[in-house]
Amino acid sequence: MNFDSSILKYGGAALLCAVICLPFASGCQEYGTVSVSAYQVATAVYSTCNRQDTQRLPVIRTKIDELHTSGNLTAKESNWLTAMVALADNGDWESAMLDARTMLDEQVQSR
Repeated sequence: MNFDSSILKYGGAALLCAVICLPFASGCQEYGTVSVSAYQVATAVYSTCNRQDTQRLPVIRTKIDELHTSGNLTAKESNWLTAMVALADNGDWESAMLDARTMLDEQVQSR
C-alpha cells in the first residue's frame, strides 16, 4: 500500500465515521428546546394532521403569524411550524405530523 492509497483508505473511513457518529454525538435533535407557544402550535399541527383537517390549516397559519408578530415565537420556531403547515397543505400529512411529533418528543427528552 502506498502513501496515497493509505490516506484515502483511512481518511475515507474517518469521514464515514464522522458522518455516521456526529448526529449521535449532538443528540440528533432537529429543533432543540422550543417555547411553550411553539409546543402548543406543534400539538395543534400534530392533531390537525392526524385528522387531515384542511379547514384548520389556515387557522394554525394565522396563529403562527400572530405569535411571531407578538414575540411569542422566534423566527426559527415560526419557520419550522410554517414549514410543517406547508407540508400538510401540500398533502404530505404524514411528514408534517412526524415533524410535529419530533418537535414534541424533543421537549420531553430535553427535560
